[in-house]
Formats: sequence, structure tokens, C-alpha cells
Amino acid sequence: MKRLILLTCFVLISASCSTTPTDSLGEFTPTLYLEGYLIAGQPVDNVYVGTTTPLLETFTREEVGLPDATVVLSVDGTDWVLTSVGGGHYANPKMTIEVGKMYALRAETTLGTLTASTVVPVPPALTSTGSSVSADLSSLEVSWLGETEAG
Repeated sequence: MKRLILLTCFVLISASCSTTPTDSLGEFTPTLYLEGYLIAGQPVDNVYVGTTTPLLETFTREEVGLPDATVVLSVDGTDWVLTSVGGGHYANPKMTIEVGKMYALRAETTLGTLTASTVVPVPPALTSTGSSVSADLSSLEVSWLGETEAG
């Protein structure tokens, strides 16, 4: 009788616990996201506007990119429109990123509007060297001229 009770308890416990992450967590709502790198001295060549995807479905990056967004990068009172280059990627090869400038990015989509801003930091400069440069990573120190607000 004890075996039957234990077996019944085991069956009930294992039936009530799901071992696969396929159970519904409710209705999925995509979230917009914006990704891009502004590199000093370089044109704006890759800003990405896309959405998140359900955890258990497989998508390529291009499939969840939003190719119909209006993407504008502003600096010093001038708006630069970025054009779609496919799969949610946007660029404007005529615009060159400058050190120390504040850039504001706005992406308007049918799902909502995203905004971001950043200041392009002054690049690090080597302040002193001997006849050769070597680094012990446990004591590496990097510095640059100019001020930053973080990191």
C-alpha cells in the first residue's frame, strides 16, 4: 500500500511540474529597441531599430528589424535623416561624427518612438612612453584629456 501511495504522489507531483519552458507566460508584447555606435571621425553607418521577440521563437535580426522607421540624428541644431539600408539598419554616410558633440537620436515607428542621446568622448591619448610600450594588465592605467560624465 505504501508503494501505491508513493507512486501516486510521484505521478501527481511530476504531472503538476512542467520541465519545459513552453507554458504560456501570457500574451507577448514586443518592445522597441535602438542600437547604434557613433565613432568619432567616422560616418554614421549602422543604427539599428528593432523589436524584441518571444523567447521560444527563432528569428533573424533582419526579420525583427523595422525598415519603415523615421530615424533622425540631431547635433548642434541640425537634423540628419538616416535612410534605411535594409533589415532595420539605418545610415547617413554624409554625416561624420565629431568628438565632444552631443548627439540626440530619435526613431519614430508604428509601434512608438525611441529617443537616446550621447556625447562622443575625446579619445584616449598616450601621455608618456619610453623606447617601447608594454602593459601589465593588473596595473594598466588609461587617461585622456577632457571630462566625462560617466565611466
